Amino acid sequence: MANPPQPRLGRESQRWVLQKYSYGFEHITEEWLDVMMRIAALPKYQEAVRKMEEVGLRTTRFLPHLARQKDETLGIIRDRGFGMPTLLAWAYNDPTASIDQGHALFELIARSTADSRMYIFNRAGHFSYREHPAEFNDMLRGFIQRIV
Repeated sequence: MANPPQPRLGRESQRWVLQKYSYGFEHITEEWLDVMMRIAALPKYQEAVRKMEEVGLRTTRFLPHLARQKDETLGIIRDRGFGMPTLLAWAYNDPTASIDQGHALFELIARSTADSRMYIFNRAGHFSYREHPAEFNDMLRGFIQRIV
C-alpha cells in the first residue's frame, strides 16, 4: 500500500486502494467511486482521517485498542463459540487476509461451533461479494435456507 496517488482521498487514490484489495478490477465502478468521494468529503470522515494521521495516535491509541479487541474476539470464539450455525466466507486471493489466516480462523470456529462452514472464493480479493456477486448470494441463500 506504499506510494498511493496523491491526494490520498482523491478519486485516483481511492481507485488505487480498491485495486490493491482486489483480484480483478471489473467490479470497481465509477458509481462506487462516486459514493467513496462523497463519503471522503464528509466533515466527520475528514475529522477521523486527521485523527488517524496525528503523530503517535496510531501506535499509542488506535493499534493497541484494535489488538485488544481482536484478542478478546478470538478468545470468545475459542472459549464459547458462536452457539449457532456459522458461515465463514473467505477470498483465496485477498491481499489483506491470507488463506492461511482464513483456515486458522475456521479451525478456531470449528472447534467450538459444531455447525460451521467455510466457503472459499477463488480469484477474489477482499471484495468477494462484489467480484462474484451471484456466487456470493447463492452461498448465503443456501446457507440460510439450510438452517431455517
